[in-house]
Amino acid sequence: MLRHVDPVCLGWRLGLGTEEASALFPRAPPSRKGASGEGLADHRAAGGGGGTGLQRDLPAIRVERPARRRLGGRVRSVAGPVPTGGLRAGRHTPRMAGLRSVLAMLRLGPPDDGRRSIARWLSFQPRDAGAGRRPTVSSRTRGPAPGVWTADQQSAYRAVLARVGRGAGIKLGAELIGRALQFALIYAAQRQLGPVGFGQLIYALALGVVLAPLTDLGVQLTTTQQIARAPHRAPAIVGVGLSLKLALAAGACLVMGAASQTRPDGVQASTFMLGLAMIIGSFGEFFGYTFRGLQRIELDAALSLLTRTLTVVVGFWLLGAGFGLEGIALAYLAGSVAGAAGGWLWLRHRFFTPTLSFRPEAWSEVVRRAIPLGAAIVLSVAYTRTAVFVLDALEGPGAVGTYGVAMKLTEPLAMLPAALLAAVFPAIVGRRAEGDPSGERLRSLTTLVLAGCGVLVAAIGVTAGPWLLDLLYGSQYPGAAAPFQILAVAVLFTFVNFALAHFVIAHDLHRRYLTFTATVFVMNLVLCLVLVPGFGPIGAAWSVVLSEALLLMLCWRALPRVQRRDAAVVGHPTGSAQAPGATR
Repeated sequence: MLRHVDPVCLGWRLGLGTEEASALFPRAPPSRKGASGEGLADHRAAGGGGGTGLQRDLPAIRVERPARRRLGGRVRSVAGPVPTGGLRAGRHTPRMAGLRSVLAMLRLGPPDDGRRSIARWLSFQPRDAGAGRRPTVSSRTRGPAPGVWTADQQSAYRAVLARVGRGAGIKLGAELIGRALQFALIYAAQRQLGPVGFGQLIYALALGVVLAPLTDLGVQLTTTQQIARAPHRAPAIVGVGLSLKLALAAGACLVMGAASQTRPDGVQASTFMLGLAMIIGSFGEFFGYTFRGLQRIELDAALSLLTRTLTVVVGFWLLGAGFGLEGIALAYLAGSVAGAAGGWLWLRHRFFTPTLSFRPEAWSEVVRRAIPLGAAIVLSVAYTRTAVFVLDALEGPGAVGTYGVAMKLTEPLAMLPAALLAAVFPAIVGRRAEGDPSGERLRSLTTLVLAGCGVLVAAIGVTAGPWLLDLLYGSQYPGAAAPFQILAVAVLFTFVNFALAHFVIAHDLHRRYLTFTATVFVMNLVLCLVLVPGFGPIGAAWSVVLSEALLLMLCWRALPRVQRRDAAVVGHPTGSAQAPGATR
């Protein structure tokens, strides 16, 4: 195998000067035959093509090595001597050994089409399989050479970015409007109910938020993932997921009824209605996740905005009528029912009618994938609400209300990563299923954007938190400033964790993510039991910060291993078809 290179260019690549490179690699006549065997003339005669300029005077360099695979742009192993036309055979010095290794890794080669250029050589452009050469794995399967994408890959990546940006923008706009309306309702409830009544509302909402994932168990995100991989199977996928959710919702309602009976007599009905609203609202979320898998994020955004708008309108009307906590519960219930009904009608009218199936054998594949993910989601939601339950048990509803003010101001900020990942997650799953390397670049870009936004939000919250609370509530919640500043720091970790958790799930590491969330849940519970008795809401806020930091570290350490594993699979000619379907 002949390799041709200009000495000056090779010296520049090795960090050598022009004179030193010329001394190490003297030019040879075109017809010279040295230690490398056939010369440049033989190569041209064999069909290698002609050349002008530098190519006519290039020395012949032969790199002898066994067959090997390229994994993620790296040579797995290179063996054997590297004799060259400009180096004496048998000369073994440390410098020459280093040069031989570098020459082997550079993967130098002759022009494939007779139009070799320095820029093309410097870019490590992979060769196409030609006559007399061993066929190579296509760049679609193996991935591009480091730093080089084909025109098709660049065009596909730009199209993905445009679609993701448009979807994320629409989702973020809907979230901003919906969250603003929802915050207005919560703010009115805070002013009218007071610390104790608002604490009871926060407790009921937290109970519903914890129990709602029991109707899901990861089915929603699994449905999005499976639709993004196989859109042609969407009716069957959605039907199985919806059937499973109906069965799970019945059990969640029983648990919610039993939990509401533990509350004081005056708030039992309100607690049950709020929990029931969260359970019914999960069906609207399921249809939204279905629209995400179909790459119709705008329908998901419209559905969530419809639900929140109706909730706020009914809530203000009932609060004005003097219904108090019961009015808020009825408003949430009305909005959830409208969202679930609207999602079902839109899906049937615009796409398809799901084929419901209550056969256990039809659930087996979904359950196998969804249960580890669902348990992880339940634990992740639970550890964000553990502080509320511990505060209620140890400090009373007043402390819950103080902490709830800070939590309700920082929690809506999650709409930014949620909106972005709603568009990014299906795109990454689809790119990975096709073996497209643009998914990895999109993953890195998403993490960087969310980290920057998290730093900005945390800085604003720490510096302007007391002023904002004084502007909104005056002296009604004097102890909420410090918890708000601490939870603002947690926003940075929360933003990045949103991305990392979705990336771990996109690589089918559901069980590993379950281990991560279980570890974080136990740590958060221990921290709450240790910090809340002595510090109250401040200790609860610090437990959230430390728990989010631990989750970030666990997910961050897992992803490099996944990337190396995928690189090894993609490097194999038949591996890319097996990677997306792998389960852990």
